[in-house]
Amino acid sequence: MTGVHHLALRAAHVEALAAFYVAIFRLDELDRQSDEQGVRSIWLGLGEAILMIERRTADEPAPDPRSREVQIFSGTKQDRLDLEERLAAAGLSPAFRSPYTTYFRDPEGRLTGLSHYPDK
Repeated sequence: MTGVHHLALRAAHVEALAAFYVAIFRLDELDRQSDEQGVRSIWLGLGEAILMIERRTADEPAPDPRSREVQIFSGTKQDRLDLEERLAAAGLSPAFRSPYTTYFRDPEGRLTGLSHYPDK
Protein backbone atom coordinates (compact mmCIF):
# COMPACT_ATOMS: atom_id res chain seq x y z
CA MET A 1 0.00 0.00 0.00
CA THR A 2 1.29 3.46 -0.85
CA GLY A 3 -1.23 5.81 0.75
CA VAL A 4 -4.83 6.95 0.81
CA HIS A 5 -6.61 7.75 -2.45
CA HIS A 6 -9.81 9.19 -0.96
CA LEU A 7 -12.09 9.28 2.04
CA ALA A 8 -15.81 9.35 1.33
CA LEU A 9 -18.08 10.91 3.95
CA ARG A 10 -21.79 10.41 3.46
CA ALA A 11 -23.89 13.44 4.39
CA ALA A 12 -27.48 14.59 4.63
CA HIS A 13 -26.33 18.13 3.82
CA VAL A 14 -23.48 17.89 1.31
CA GLU A 15 -22.87 21.62 0.84
CA ALA A 16 -22.98 22.39 4.57
CA LEU A 17 -20.60 19.57 5.48
CA ALA A 18 -18.19 20.52 2.68
CA ALA A 19 -18.27 24.16 3.82
CA PHE A 20 -17.42 23.00 7.36
CA TYR A 21 -14.35 21.03 6.19
CA VAL A 22 -13.25 23.94 3.97
CA ALA A 23 -13.55 26.39 6.89
CA ILE A 24 -12.08 24.20 9.64
CA PHE A 25 -9.30 22.44 7.70
CA ARG A 26 -8.73 25.08 4.98
CA LEU A 27 -9.31 22.54 2.18
CA ASP A 28 -9.84 23.57 -1.44
CA GLU A 29 -12.82 22.46 -3.50
CA LEU A 30 -11.67 20.36 -6.47
CA ASP A 31 -14.92 19.24 -8.04
CA ARG A 32 -18.67 19.16 -7.57
CA GLN A 33 -21.27 16.86 -9.12
CA SER A 34 -25.00 17.48 -9.25
CA ASP A 35 -28.07 15.64 -10.43
CA GLU A 36 -31.80 16.35 -10.58
CA GLN A 37 -31.92 16.32 -6.74
CA GLY A 38 -29.17 18.92 -6.35
CA VAL A 39 -25.53 18.62 -5.26
CA ARG A 40 -24.60 14.94 -5.16
CA SER A 41 -20.95 15.27 -4.11
CA ILE A 42 -18.18 17.77 -3.46
CA TRP A 43 -14.54 16.76 -3.65
CA LEU A 44 -11.99 18.55 -1.47
CA GLY A 45 -8.20 18.43 -1.75
CA LEU A 46 -6.59 16.61 1.14
CA GLY A 47 -2.86 16.61 0.41
CA GLU A 48 -2.28 13.77 -2.04
CA ALA A 49 -5.76 12.40 -1.31
CA ILE A 50 -9.34 13.57 -1.83
CA LEU A 51 -12.04 14.08 0.79
CA MET A 52 -15.34 13.28 -0.93
CA ILE A 53 -18.51 14.59 0.68
CA GLU A 54 -21.33 12.54 -0.83
CA ARG A 55 -25.11 12.73 -0.40
CA ARG A 56 -26.42 9.80 1.57
CA THR A 57 -29.63 8.08 0.62
CA ALA A 58 -32.86 8.49 2.58
CA ASP A 59 -32.59 4.95 3.97
CA GLU A 60 -28.91 5.32 4.93
CA PRO A 61 -28.28 5.91 8.66
CA ALA A 62 -26.54 9.02 9.91
CA PRO A 63 -23.20 8.60 11.72
CA ASP A 64 -23.74 7.50 15.31
CA PRO A 65 -22.75 10.51 17.48
CA ARG A 66 -21.78 8.10 20.28
CA SER A 67 -19.29 6.22 18.09
CA ARG A 68 -15.60 6.35 18.85
CA GLU A 69 -14.69 5.55 15.24
CA VAL A 70 -12.55 8.47 14.22
CA GLN A 71 -10.83 10.07 11.27
CA ILE A 72 -7.69 11.96 12.17
CA PHE A 73 -5.99 14.44 9.85
CA SER A 74 -2.31 15.29 10.23
CA GLY A 75 -0.70 18.65 10.73
CA THR A 76 1.78 20.54 12.85
CA LYS A 77 1.34 21.67 16.43
CA GLN A 78 0.59 25.18 15.10
CA ASP A 79 -2.02 23.72 12.71
CA ARG A 80 -3.70 22.13 15.72
CA LEU A 81 -3.72 25.42 17.67
CA ASP A 82 -5.10 27.26 14.62
CA LEU A 83 -7.79 24.59 14.19
CA GLU A 84 -8.85 25.01 17.81
CA GLU A 85 -9.19 28.77 17.22
CA ARG A 86 -11.37 28.17 14.15
CA LEU A 87 -13.52 25.72 16.11
CA ALA A 88 -13.98 28.30 18.89
CA ALA A 89 -14.84 31.00 16.34
CA ALA A 90 -17.49 28.64 14.94
CA GLY A 91 -18.89 28.14 18.46
CA LEU A 92 -17.60 24.57 18.73
CA SER A 93 -15.62 22.95 21.51
CA PRO A 94 -13.31 19.96 21.25
CA ALA A 95 -14.93 16.71 22.38
CA PHE A 96 -11.62 15.86 24.06
CA ARG A 97 -7.87 16.21 23.65
CA SER A 98 -4.78 14.08 24.01
CA PRO A 99 -1.24 15.45 24.19
CA TYR A 100 -1.03 15.42 20.38
CA THR A 101 -4.61 15.34 19.07
CA THR A 102 -7.75 17.47 19.23
CA TYR A 103 -11.01 15.58 18.68
CA PHE A 104 -14.37 17.12 17.75
CA ARG A 105 -17.65 16.18 16.08
CA ASP A 106 -18.40 17.43 12.59
CA PRO A 107 -21.91 18.76 11.82
CA GLU A 108 -23.12 15.24 10.93
CA GLY A 109 -21.88 13.85 14.28
CA ARG A 110 -18.75 12.13 12.97
CA LEU A 111 -15.76 12.08 15.34
CA THR A 112 -12.90 13.89 13.64
CA GLY A 113 -9.54 15.22 14.74
CA LEU A 114 -6.18 16.71 13.96
CA SER A 115 -2.93 15.25 15.28
CA HIS A 116 0.65 16.49 15.25
CA TYR A 117 2.22 13.22 16.44
CA PRO A 118 5.12 12.95 16.62
CA ASP A 119 5.57 16.46 17.91
CA LYS A 120 5.98 18.42 14.64
